[in-house]
Amino acid sequence: MSIEPEIKKAIEDSVEEMSQDDSVSRQIISWLEAINKNTLSDSDKAQRLELIYESIKIENSYED
Repeated sequence: MSIEPEIKKAIEDSVEEMSQDDSVSRQIISWLEAINKNTLSDSDKAQRLELIYESIKIENSYED
């Protein structure tokens, strides 16, 4: 089963809004589609999630 186009668009819009690289949305969508097809083992799911975490850029905006 494929991910609904509206969900893909929401992911892409959210990633763009947060100034993340396009690869983040592609990875998230690919991960969700693979999970949806039950083609990933638990370790594969964890590994893909870790790759997504690593590709997300977070700015520290702590004030002193």
